[in-house]
Amino acid sequence: MKKILSIFILFPFCLFGQSKKSGLDFNSTLVQIPLDLKKNAHTVFRLDEGIVDVAAPGRYTFKVHQILTILNKDGAHHLHQAHGIDKFNKIEDIEIKVFHQLGNEIEKYRKKDFSVSAAYDGMSLITDNKVMQLVIPVTEYPVTLEISYTEEVSSHTNLQPWYFQGYGVAVELSRFIVKIPVEMDIRYSIKNISINPVITTVGSKKNYLWEVKNLAAKKFEEGAGEYARSPKLLIGANQFEYDGYRGNMSDWKGLGTWYTDLVKQTNQLSGKYKAEIQNLVTGTLNDIEKIRILYAYLQNNFRYVNISLGIGGFKPFPADFVHEKKYGDCKGLSNYMQACLNAVNIKSYSALINAGEEEAPVDPDFPYNGFNHVILCVPMNKDTVWLECTSKTVDFAHLSNFTENRNALLVTENGGVLVATPRSRSHQNDFTIITTVDLNENGSGKIESRMKTTGKYKYEQLSYSQEKDDIKKKYFVNELGFPDPDEFDISFGEKNIQPLTTIFRLKLDKINDFSAGSKMFFKPRFHRIWPAKLPATEPRTEDFLFECPLQKTDTTILKLPQGYVVDALPKTKDLKCDFATYRTSYWFDETQKAIYSTAKLELNQHLIPAEKYASVKSFFDEVVQDGAQRIVIKKE
Repeated sequence: MKKILSIFILFPFCLFGQSKKSGLDFNSTLVQIPLDLKKNAHTVFRLDEGIVDVAAPGRYTFKVHQILTILNKDGAHHLHQAHGIDKFNKIEDIEIKVFHQLGNEIEKYRKKDFSVSAAYDGMSLITDNKVMQLVIPVTEYPVTLEISYTEEVSSHTNLQPWYFQGYGVAVELSRFIVKIPVEMDIRYSIKNISINPVITTVGSKKNYLWEVKNLAAKKFEEGAGEYARSPKLLIGANQFEYDGYRGNMSDWKGLGTWYTDLVKQTNQLSGKYKAEIQNLVTGTLNDIEKIRILYAYLQNNFRYVNISLGIGGFKPFPADFVHEKKYGDCKGLSNYMQACLNAVNIKSYSALINAGEEEAPVDPDFPYNGFNHVILCVPMNKDTVWLECTSKTVDFAHLSNFTENRNALLVTENGGVLVATPRSRSHQNDFTIITTVDLNENGSGKIESRMKTTGKYKYEQLSYSQEKDDIKKKYFVNELGFPDPDEFDISFGEKNIQPLTTIFRLKLDKINDFSAGSKMFFKPRFHRIWPAKLPATEPRTEDFLFECPLQKTDTTILKLPQGYVVDALPKTKDLKCDFATYRTSYWFDETQKAIYSTAKLELNQHLIPAEKYASVKSFFDEVVQDGAQRIVIKKE
């Protein structure tokens, strides 16, 4: 919903701010970093200070002053300085000084040294977003940067957030100050650190000060979600203004009311377009079927583009415009779908949500615009239908791991109402595969795998169905673990049929892993049921995130060539942990002269508490290790 930069800015902690008067003797501290702050650190922030000075509900100044020492190349991303700018966010003054490890200034950069380019993300149709950036060349470490800049903000829904620390970063002093007119007020939320503000009143401003010192560096823990437990501070002004639209965010109702005012008169279709939509469902009596028909119409005829020009970052284009142009962004397509439902007398609500595969639900006790996406909610008598209006592949009434298990803000006629979105169960992300292997005496043969997929696996396969054959092949070999075929053929079923059926046929000159004398050795499955061992734990301090709950079932049928018999079958497994199960079985069918191998893996929860991670890792390590067993056949 808000602006999205086209580049991946790798230094979020060097953009969030500071002030000019540090109270530190800069020259004397360059080579005096305490040893305990160097441990596990690639960068030490000597000073990290930011001041937000609020002038009015829609305007504030953000001043930043940082002194950071980059110890080694792992901190090199701090040398890439970038700022997103648009009509409401402008960088006025910026200066960067570069110091040798002994304290000598070796370079200085100003605003004129930054390049400015359009922040194009490949999907935006209309945007005024730009990025100004500078890459600082460095030949040796350590190196110290002193960064100062001022940003003028003329429209906002939230005040500047503050991140005290990132992974691999130690902090000597981090200080954040908010100055706000006494007649206004702020709300704040502290995450992953215990700290209270010092509050004072100076003249017409109330000042809030948060300060931390001597934070040791934290190691990045794979699978935790980026900055999942980084100490951070979120700030919300009760009174705000964006592009002339004023609002109050002291509660969720107020934010919803503000958005309702934005979308007035945009979610109704004019007469002739309304009639077109009504004709699509003529003769359909069931509301669910009407919604299904209109959702299919949306998916088959409209495409997603990003629109983020000024208030267009929040306000959708009118439904008539979207109907005519056959494109829109998340808010535009959701608003259009709402207009279609209005045309057939079905009530629905736009739902603001924080989308992303590793996003946590917004805090219900802290009203804050942390949303970046819009979906649609259709309340029904027995259940609620949720619609992802930007995707051509997501099933009707299903949310993927992009938006499931979150808190969404429904935009109702009575203001905002925070509700929970559904969370998927393991059977909704199902991968079932039956593989038949016709083996020749020389070890060559044919393999046919029939896959039936739902949820995550279905969407994954549909995305690859549009790729060239070499990309499809890489997916099946690298991602699913099939052997690299000499010849292959792939066919995908109809996307609207549940589950999706995919057939992968391949020929191999050598199907067995290896031979020894008269024996041939085979993996128990030709599809990899789990890709790799989970990251090591030391022990773990942060929760671990899988993409979603899931289940995978593999049946492999190895047809023996004439004159061969079973020599050995793998041992069966029955593994359990608090969140997952895994079972295998093996047998020989005399009638078919075929070895059957079955395996079923089920993960019931995607979020694993840190204290449970060791047992879950051990479980999945055993699953991976089980794939190393071998089926052995031999000549009679």
